[in-house]
Amino acid sequence: MQKLWSRLDTLRAIVDTVRAEELEQQPDAVRTRYEPYAEAFFVIEAVKRVEHRLIGELRAGRSVTGYLSADYGYGKTATAVYLWKRCLDNEIVAIPPFLFRQLKDIMQATKGWLEYQLSHTQPALLPPLKAAYQKYAERSVDELAEEIASKQGIPKNKALAIVREYLAQRRDLTTPDLLLHFLREATELAVQAGFKGLVVFADESQEFLRTEEAGAHEAI
Repeated sequence: MQKLWSRLDTLRAIVDTVRAEELEQQPDAVRTRYEPYAEAFFVIEAVKRVEHRLIGELRAGRSVTGYLSADYGYGKTATAVYLWKRCLDNEIVAIPPFLFRQLKDIMQATKGWLEYQLSHTQPALLPPLKAAYQKYAERSVDELAEEIASKQGIPKNKALAIVREYLAQRRDLTTPDLLLHFLREATELAVQAGFKGLVVFADESQEFLRTEEAGAHEAI
């Protein structure tokens, strides 16, 4: 009982959602931070139905798209943390809830957590994961400029100026196509490692919807 009370004392009413880079840099700390919330979560019937359908579909090899919606303070992130842990317990690579502000956040969070999972199960698959991430997320400014110049029919120097302007404004250069290609390869690697699938819990999506300068409208 004393252990239970000490763990409950560490919990806050509102779960602080981690950033994508934390999943890449401190995955153990994220797991330690989230697991007490999952263990203390009181599961209502509506959440149980979501859990059974989500895990059932993924284990059957089918894709699932959905969202949790409620007012502030109603436990959306806590629910996502609970579902994340249940997916982990069912041999599914589940990316813990993270702040979703740009498309690149999904790619970085997925790469970081899958890397963590593979390092404990199939380290031989780490090089293909890193190669896929580099191919889709770390393309050089020069490569991207060449692509823009070719597609738009403009000089290379003008394309370089466009890319540098975007980078200077901290804009997200990740496109939906690049993200989907990466997620496809990441899922294939997860399955190769013996997992039943891969699911991403992107949290605080209203931040993405509000970020007009990051190209949210086009991405949606």
